[in-house]
Amino acid sequence: EGFYEEEIGFRQELFYPPIHRAAMLTLKGKHEEFTRVASEHLKRVLEKELRDFDDLKLSGPAPSPLAKAETFYRYQIILRTARMTRLSRCLSGIKDKAELPKDISLIIDIDPVNMF
Repeated sequence: EGFYEEEIGFRQELFYPPIHRAAMLTLKGKHEEFTRVASEHLKRVLEKELRDFDDLKLSGPAPSPLAKAETFYRYQIILRTARMTRLSRCLSGIKDKAELPKDISLIIDIDPVNMF
């Protein structure tokens, strides 16, 4: 019980599941600098498009824990909110609004199982 009480308090304070839900946005590209710049651009778009979310926490962009896989560099942005249905609807069109370069791919993972 002591572990649970400490852990649930920690998760509530940091907006972590199961209190809140998470969406992980991963950008992949063959050139590290282009991928980093695209991730910073995406963050600005997200901040603009999601500015009316009063409980949204945005972390990143940062290199993925597995920053380079095969020939791709990866950067992540993590979003946490209690209103995932609404956030999911907003994220469904974010790829078009962000106008990312064609050689940068965006993967949106709602409630990711792991952060790799």
